[in-house]
Formats: sequence, structure tokens, C-alpha cells
Amino acid sequence: MSAQLSQDRVASDGDRPAVRFDGAVQVIKPWLPDHAGDEPAPTPLWSHRSGWHELAQTSTNLDQARDELVGHVGGDLQGAEEGSQAPFSGAGRMWWRGVVFVGRAFPFPTRGLDAMGRSSVFTFQYIAIDTEAGVTPEEFETFVRGEGVHLPLYPGWRWTLLRGLRGERTGQYLMLYEIESAEQRDRYVTAQGEQTELARLFWARRPEAEAVLARWRRLGTFGELPTLFTDYRLLADNPRSTVTPGPRYRDRPGEEPVARVVGIHNLALRAGVTEEMFDRFIAENHHRIDDYPDWRFHVLKGERGNRLDQYVMMMEIASLDALDVFYPEPDIATGEAAEFAAAHRDTKQMYEEWKQLASFSGSPQIYTDYLAVAENPA
Repeated sequence: MSAQLSQDRVASDGDRPAVRFDGAVQVIKPWLPDHAGDEPAPTPLWSHRSGWHELAQTSTNLDQARDELVGHVGGDLQGAEEGSQAPFSGAGRMWWRGVVFVGRAFPFPTRGLDAMGRSSVFTFQYIAIDTEAGVTPEEFETFVRGEGVHLPLYPGWRWTLLRGLRGERTGQYLMLYEIESAEQRDRYVTAQGEQTELARLFWARRPEAEAVLARWRRLGTFGELPTLFTDYRLLADNPRSTVTPGPRYRDRPGEEPVARVVGIHNLALRAGVTEEMFDRFIAENHHRIDDYPDWRFHVLKGERGNRLDQYVMMMEIASLDALDVFYPEPDIATGEAAEFAAAHRDTKQMYEEWKQLASFSGSPQIYTDYLAVAENPA
């Protein structure tokens, strides 16, 4: 197969350069942006959130492309076949285990990230507003969208503010942090939730943020002690999902608004089932799960925090409409959900096997479905 270079720009990545190859493989290698002088450069990660520059390759056949990738990222690419993965998202491109492909794709071993190159560490901070002082949800959300989202952010971190729609924490808030790696998390926050020396230096060098933080704290709690928190690592998710990496909330002129739903469903193991047994089951069987259209599951395992939950199923749903197609009311499935289950019998069978080891998402377990109401700009 021959490769003809096309000078088209791929619009889905903003101002970052990308060159399209017709009928071949082009690789775009992540780079880490400049960091402030007070912060040591983080360990490079194969992460789509770090920015991109062109890796000058013109691979004219799959064998050559495979050899070039081995040289740059290591690992065994034997058995990779042209076109073996799901269709590209967006403008003919996709992320696969930390590298962008434009044209055709094949898998290669991951470096500490999940199958889509996404972040593998999540932190939940349980936020509350000061209703005794008369603070309203509208006042708090307006402040966060107008001022809070512009607070400085640790490198490799992002956050989304969620408001409970239904379930245990209806009307209450959660800060969902997604972090590139456990190492990048630990650079700024200890296992006890304390700021590290590097974090204290980070804020000391940004005194302009203190006024915004003070206003936030007058309205409610911030993502810091004594707020309850849990740190999770990702066990599995669904790379075939139509919910792709991107903003969970967006409301900007001239752009399609985004407000994803994030369901947090607590899980518990059955008597006699060990964590190793359940972790192995998820690792060996999660590929059998087909999500509803515009839904994406994540199985998370609690690792540390002053509220340490064992496991959660985190469902990321593209919109309220996508939720209502299948579950417009809590725990009451629609006909569309029943039809989907009938058409995906192995997924249903996998869920039945899961229930022999642990509880499943939804009733009668504790859960909250949240709506994204603000997010720091990417």
C-alpha cells in the first residue's frame, strides 16, 4: 500500500498540528508542554491530554510502521493487523493506547494507561454548599463557571463539578478529578490528603488565586481537607464506546454545548470473594461488555482516602437525553433497554457471572447519578 501525504489539517485537536496520511499510518507523538520553573518536569506519559507534535514518519506499509513504533515506544507489535481496530472518531483520527493514528490503526502495548491512552487515576471530592448561610445552587454554580474554572491547576490534572440528579446525593456536589497517573497525583497530594511541599510552592507562587479560593470557601467546600475524598485507579473501561475522550461540560459561544451525566454506583464483594478474584474477573471479561449507545462504563477500585469505597462502577453518559432513552426513571428500564439486552446476550451473561462475585450497579446498592455543571477549560 502506498502513502500519499495530504496537507489537510485535522480540526478536532484545536491549534495542534496534525497531518493526514491517505491509506497509511501516521503517528503523532505526545509531548509535555512547558511547565513553571518551580515544578520539575513530570515523567513523560503516553497521554492524549499532553499535546501533540508530528513524529516525522511516512510509513508506506504496515511492517515498516510496526518497526518504527517498536523503536519509539518499545513492546511487541507482532500480530497487529491493518484495520483491526474500531473506526476512527472525529475527523478520521483516534487515540489508541496513548498514540494518535490518522488513517489506519493497530494496537500496541500500553505504558501504564488504559486501552485508550486515557488517565488511570480518579479522585472524588465530596463538596457541599453553605445552605445555612443562604447559598443557593444557582449562586454556587454561577461562581464556579465564571471564576472557579480559572483557578490554576496542577499539571496533568483536570476537574469537573458534578451535581446529583438522583440517588443518594441528589442536589449535592462532587468534584471529579482525573489525573494522568498516580505519580502525578502523588507529586501534589499525599495519601492522607495533605498538600505536598511542591503543592504548597505551587500555590505560594500564585498569590492571585487566593482571592478566588476565599470566595469559593465562603460559598461551600473546596477540594481540600477536611472534605471527604476517595482516590481510585481504573481497572477497566470500554474502548469501543461512542463516548470518546473530551469535555464533560462545555458552554461556549459558537460551540456545541456539552453536559455529560456521570453515574457513581458503589459495589461490594460477596462473602468469600477476594479482591484478587474480582480484579481477575474484570480483567479477563470486561471486553464482553457492550454499552448502550452514548454510554461508557469504568470499573474503579478505591485505593486510599478518608472515605475509602471498595469499588465503583462509573458510567459516563453523553447527555441527559442519552440517559433517558434507557433509564428515564431510577432503576426503571425502557423498552429500548430490554431490546438492547436481548441483542447483546453475552453482555447480559457476563453481568450474571459478575453478580456471583459482587453487587452490580443500580438498586439496591447506593448510587448517585450526577450532571456535569462546570469544568476547568482544557
